[in-house]
Amino acid sequence: MKKKYFGILGLGISGAATVEFMIKKGYNFIVWDDSPESIKQCEKTLKISKKALNVCNPDDKAWTKIDYLIASPGIPNLRDHKILKSFGKDTEIICDIELFYMHFPKQKYIAITGTNGKSTTTKLIEHILTCNGQIAKVCGNIGTPILSLTPKKNEIIVLEISSYQLDLIKTFRPNVAVILNITPDHLERHGSMEKYIESKKRIFLNQTTDDYLILNTDDQVLSKIYNFLLQKNQINLIPTSSEKNFFKGISMLGNFIYDNIHKTKLHLPKNKNLRGKHNRENIINSYATTSILTPLFKTRLHHAIKTYPGLIHRFQFLGVAQGIEFINDSKATNVEATKKALNSLKDEEDIFWIGGGLPKKDGLNLIKESLKTINYAFLIGKAQDEFARVLDEINVPYKASNTLDAAFKDAMEVICMTKKGAKTLLLSPACASFDQWKNFEKRGERFIQLVKEQIKQ
Repeated sequence: MKKKYFGILGLGISGAATVEFMIKKGYNFIVWDDSPESIKQCEKTLKISKKALNVCNPDDKAWTKIDYLIASPGIPNLRDHKILKSFGKDTEIICDIELFYMHFPKQKYIAITGTNGKSTTTKLIEHILTCNGQIAKVCGNIGTPILSLTPKKNEIIVLEISSYQLDLIKTFRPNVAVILNITPDHLERHGSMEKYIESKKRIFLNQTTDDYLILNTDDQVLSKIYNFLLQKNQINLIPTSSEKNFFKGISMLGNFIYDNIHKTKLHLPKNKNLRGKHNRENIINSYATTSILTPLFKTRLHHAIKTYPGLIHRFQFLGVAQGIEFINDSKATNVEATKKALNSLKDEEDIFWIGGGLPKKDGLNLIKESLKTINYAFLIGKAQDEFARVLDEINVPYKASNTLDAAFKDAMEVICMTKKGAKTLLLSPACASFDQWKNFEKRGERFIQLVKEQIKQ
C-alpha cells in the first residue's frame, strides 16, 4: 500500500476521516471537492493548510496517476464526474469501507443494510453485544466514519452500509450481513428499482459458506432473494419473520422470540422506543445477528431490550405532557418509514400527524390505508398542497400550516379542543427536509425544542 497513490473525492465527514487516515499511514494522496466551503472546512477540521491537504484541480494530470479513488458516497452522478475522465484504465473506484477492510481483513464485521431501520438495528446490535460483555463499535452510514476507528483485536465492527457505499465495494466480506427490507428509495440515483435491488445485494457479494446472511422474509423482495439463494447453498442463510413461526429460522410473534436454530423460546420486555411491527423486525434481526456470533445470556438480552434508549429522530419518544405523547420521527424521509410509524400507533392512541417537506416520487398515494388512522394532520413544506389532495380523497381533516413551528402551534390548539383520552403528536414527515431545513436532524432538533417548551408550561 505504501507505494500506491490515492485520490480522494469529496471532503465531507467521511472524506476528512479518509484524509486523516492517509496522513497517519504516510500515503501519497491528492484531494478534491466541488465545494470550496467543504475544502475550507476540511482544512479547519484537520488543522492543516491547503497545501498539506494536497488539493488538486480536476484537470490536473496528477489524477491520471492515481491507483485508487476513494469517493464519498454522497456524490451525485459519480460516474459522470469530470475527474473520472482523467483516469487510467487500472484506477479502481472504492469507498472508505473498502479501504478499511483492505487494512483490517481479519476483524469481525457485521454489516446492516435496508431501506428503513438500518440505524435502529445497527445501534440495537451494538447495545445487545455490549450488554452481553462483547466489545463492539458502530460506524459507517450511521455517522461515524469507519476510517476514524482504530480497531482493537477482539472488537466487532457493526457497520451501517448504504446502497451508495455498496456500489463501491470490491472485496469487503462481512462475517454477518443483514438486509432488513427493500422498498423504493433513491431511484433518481440508481435509475430503477431493479438497479437499487442489485446494489443492496452486493452486501453478500463476497460471502462464503463461513459467513451468514440474515434476510427478513416478510419483505417480498427479500423473500424472493432467500428462495433463490437457498438453491445455491453458498452462504449460511438465516431467514427471519415477525409474521410467522419460521421452521428453519428465527421469528418474533408478540413479545416472544422463537429461535428454531438454537431451539430456544424467549419472552422479551416492552420498550416504548421499540414499538410496532417494524421494530419487531429490528429486534428479531438484531437478535439473530448477535446470537450467531456469541452465546447470549437470557438476563442480559432481557436487560438490553428493556434499556435500549432509541435513536434521536427515529420514532424517538420525547415524553408526555397534558396527556399528549410526543414522538420525533424526523428521520422518516420516505412514505414507507411514515407508514411504519403510523402502523405502530394505530391501536394505541388518537394520532395527530405533522407531515410534509420536499416530496419524493408517489407522494402519499402508497400509504392511504395507514393515513386513515390519523385524527388530524398538519402539513408543512412544498408537499403540503399535494398531501392535502390525498387527505381530501380519504376524508382526513388537515390544516396547511406551512412551517414546523406553525404546525406545532396549530396541533396544540386542535388537540386541546378534542375529547379527553390518550393522544399522540407525531412528527413523521414522509419527505426530505431540504426545502426548509439543512437536513432532517435540524428539523428534528427544532421539534424537540418545541416539545421541551411545551412540557415546561
